[in-house]
Parts: sequence; structure tokens; C-alpha cells
Amino acid sequence: MTGGTGFLGYHIAEAFSRVGARLRVLARLRSDRDRLRTFSPEFVDGDLSDPGALRALASGASVFVHAGGLTQAPTAGAYQKVNEEGTRLAVQAACAGGVETFILISSLAAAGPTPEGARPRREGDGLEPQSEYGRSKLAAERILGDEG
Repeated sequence: MTGGTGFLGYHIAEAFSRVGARLRVLARLRSDRDRLRTFSPEFVDGDLSDPGALRALASGASVFVHAGGLTQAPTAGAYQKVNEEGTRLAVQAACAGGVETFILISSLAAAGPTPEGARPRREGDGLEPQSEYGRSKLAAERILGDEG
């Protein structure tokens, strides 16, 4: 999985660990890995810009959870590099590695505000992300549609 050292990723790792899954986690060298050690994961050193690390992460895996990404960045380009291009590289690595299931953790920000006030979003509602973060997450979702 990517993003395992983050808040949401930790909880995803915990859930997979509870059902006996073996965990392999992509982690930057400066990431705090201590909380994850409870689950005895295998760590792959690298980040979302490293195709070799992503291939190592995907090798032999049946499920690839992609929860990694930036929620705050100084520029639109930084969001695009990590959230969009990082997803493209992760999908390519998973496909090359024969991964059966790819799970992308996206964001409601990819859809934009709820139409007509507070009603729940519907399948046919338009997508209008209002932030660079949201646009980068929508671009990541579209990669999966393209790679499909």
C-alpha cells in the first residue's frame, strides 16, 4: 500500500492486518514508521515518483491500496506530480506486477460541492472540484478509467 504512514493509511493497514493480510508499505525514508510496526509490515523505501519502488511494492501482491498523496501543497504542480502522476505510476506498477485488485483512495474534493445544497450527490451530478487538490484527485480517478 501507499500512504500507510499517514492518518487514513494507518487505519487501512490496521483493517487489513485484522483479517490476516500480509502488509507491504511504501514509505519515504523520513516517514514515521513506528505506528505501523505493530502490524509487522514489509517496508519498501521510496515514494510515488519512484517507479522501481512501486514495482517492488506491487511484486507478488494481489491487492494494491493506493492511499498516498498530498493534501496540502505549495503549488498546483506539486499536487499534479504526486496525486496525478504518482497514481499513474502506481497503476502502471500494479498492472505490470499482475495485481488483481487496485483500490484508489480518493476524496470528495474530486467531485466538488454538493449540488442543490445539502442533498446527497447522485451518479449523474457533474464534477466540479473547487481546489487544486480536488482537481488532482479527479485527475487520479480518471487515470483508472483510462487504464481500466
